[in-house]
Amino acid sequence: MSPTLSAISSAPSSPRLSGCPSPTPSFNGGGRSYARSNVSRHAAYDSFVGASGGNAGLTTNVYIRGLPSSTTDEGLHAMCAAFGNIVSSKAIIDQRTGDCKGYGFVMYAVEDQARVAINAFNAKGFQASFAKESFSTKLKNLQDSNSTNIYVSNLPLDFDEAKLDELFQPYKILSNRILRDTNGVSRGVGFAR
Repeated sequence: MSPTLSAISSAPSSPRLSGCPSPTPSFNGGGRSYARSNVSRHAAYDSFVGASGGNAGLTTNVYIRGLPSSTTDEGLHAMCAAFGNIVSSKAIIDQRTGDCKGYGFVMYAVEDQARVAINAFNAKGFQASFAKESFSTKLKNLQDSNSTNIYVSNLPLDFDEAKLDELFQPYKILSNRILRDTNGVSRGVGFAR
């Protein structure tokens, strides 16, 4: 089957934003649009959820729910471009059907632009809000980039601190510790610095 050129149209029940540019036509096969990316879908999703754009307390990442199933990455970008400079955008696509799952993420360059987009989308009946920070992003933000601690798991239960030292030879170990339960039995994890 050869590719067909089709424009993205909103489903009858989906709200339409007035003043937004028309969605960009995209090539797709058999009326379905499939995201073309070398990045896994989970990696793409994780990169959009909770991204803060370098601002510790602020986010410019907007979550939009209520998108029509025909929405593509290009269509979402075109629909949101009227509100400001877009750093990145992603419509979440069902791998099985190739249709949009009804939500996506748009990261704006400036927080004020993101806020204007949220207000406009909500006024038109979509559900839009700032994206919540994912657990993995929170952990990354808590990490000390200068830390030299190494966490080691899956250690044999008979491993002690001396064996942990040997594991890291010829490197100099400042300190190490095997975590133990209340009975003194190894939990199979340790730290080395």
